[in-house]
Amino acid sequence: MLDVLFGLLMVVTQTNGQNAMPSDTGNEKPHCVLQGSVVAQEGGVPIKNARVLLDPLPGSAANEEHTAKTGADGAFCFANVEAGRYHLSAFHSGYVTQRFGAEDFWSDGMPLSLEKGKKLDPVLFRLIRASVISGTILDPDGEPAPGIAVQAMLPVEQAYSLVDEDERKQQSSGDHLITAQFAITDDLGEYRLAGLPPGTYLVNAQKPENDMMSNNALLRRDLPGRSDEQAPTFYPGTVRRLEAEPIEVTAGEDSTASFQLRDDKRVTISGIVVGEDGKPAMASVGLQPTEADGIVYSGYWSASKSDGAFKLEKVLPGSYVIQAYGRSSEKGNQQRLFARQQLEVAAEDVKNLRLVLRKGWTVPGTLVVEGGSLPDTHNIGVRLESDAAGAGARIDKSGAFTLSGLFPGTYKVSFYGLPEGCYLKRAGYGNVQRSDGRVIIEEAGPPERLDLLVSPKAASLVGTVRDESNAPVGGAPVLLRTAGLKQSAAETREAARSDQNGQFSFRGLAPGDYVVLLKKNRAGDPRAEAPHVNVSLAEAEQKTITLKLEQSESSH
Repeated sequence: MLDVLFGLLMVVTQTNGQNAMPSDTGNEKPHCVLQGSVVAQEGGVPIKNARVLLDPLPGSAANEEHTAKTGADGAFCFANVEAGRYHLSAFHSGYVTQRFGAEDFWSDGMPLSLEKGKKLDPVLFRLIRASVISGTILDPDGEPAPGIAVQAMLPVEQAYSLVDEDERKQQSSGDHLITAQFAITDDLGEYRLAGLPPGTYLVNAQKPENDMMSNNALLRRDLPGRSDEQAPTFYPGTVRRLEAEPIEVTAGEDSTASFQLRDDKRVTISGIVVGEDGKPAMASVGLQPTEADGIVYSGYWSASKSDGAFKLEKVLPGSYVIQAYGRSSEKGNQQRLFARQQLEVAAEDVKNLRLVLRKGWTVPGTLVVEGGSLPDTHNIGVRLESDAAGAGARIDKSGAFTLSGLFPGTYKVSFYGLPEGCYLKRAGYGNVQRSDGRVIIEEAGPPERLDLLVSPKAASLVGTVRDESNAPVGGAPVLLRTAGLKQSAAETREAARSDQNGQFSFRGLAPGDYVVLLKKNRAGDPRAEAPHVNVSLAEAEQKTITLKLEQSESSH
């Protein structure tokens, strides 16, 4: 159960000092001491020269990164480490990089809370042998295809720690794929994707976006008779993600995926970009696929010329949104411009498109603190973010701000520099008042005023994750969601991981009903339903909860 869920990658062990650890304390008593060993999962053989990284978390009181190497006995030690919250990772060639307390290979791992003058129990990393996917890529004529970019890809929700917070928000569904490993085919069309953790991958091959992506640039460019008509192709030979065949690899396994690139019909999209005055304008023009199966595409961006002309080449048929972004300068002020429309691409070239750039709207606003006033600081700001655009502004001492370059769409309000304990109570745009932190800017009509009401009486949650024996569980992925919505529609408002004491917290919360739950580590998790707690919070209220792991019958 727990050894499956949280012990897959690494465990914390208590020792009686049988293995002496190196020390580097000098004449000063270390603030914190963290020591441990790195061994191979198979056989427990110590791994020499493994690199161990102790990296402070954002917002931690600590700000210095520490590294150590293991000796012949696999041991490492960190001394004179300042108090704070850290991530701990271990690396070695031929093995999967692992984070302390991670329940799968892509997760953030368990935060370590180090306190001044206190030592943690020794840590044991059991590194798993990395896997390999290799094969040969052929061009549409059946000849070896050198200089082709081959990627092992997986949904972003599986590779949580590989993407930053902004990308998680923008690509929150599993429809979006990210690259776990990348390689370029050699002169025989052969590739090797090494260093992969066990898992299930989709393999994609396509011409690189530019020659700087590979040391084989001259080879790719100069081979006689080479065709550039290959379409981005998934294994075993399809341009559609839903038709791709996944490849499942286990620890230390070598898998083969050889396939032929497709030469599906591709077309050219051309037209002109103009301003609202009808004059040609320079802009960046691009395509965004709208189909659910997520066509993988490359190079569907172009800069219009001085006469406004643009051309997008080698486009696969499908449904897209075509977008153009530009800027204008009026009286020394930069204005963001945009154009956007739906576009269906069939088997014929699309010609004479006319994209009209419009000014991004400028929205004035005011922030008011309920029952009080803003702190005497100039470091508080507000930001509106949508899938396609965003704008931010600093708030002055009176609470006034101006957001520029906003386009029609639904935006999420966020702040920076706002004191802890505050939350957005209400956002008013025009005649619409919302308490969910969203602002909707309609396509028609002039921009309205944005009024934001902040309360200093935010709620908070603190909690502990425990197992069946009531022992604390570290590294557990905890999610906070709005209650009353189906899981597919519920927004994950916050995410946290329990530290080595099993503790986690959510602060700055609006009053309301929430569900606090443990995230399942992957499809096929033996628990039919993730452990969860429903909780209602009032203003300024703090509640303490416990999430209890329970063993299901199917996990016996």
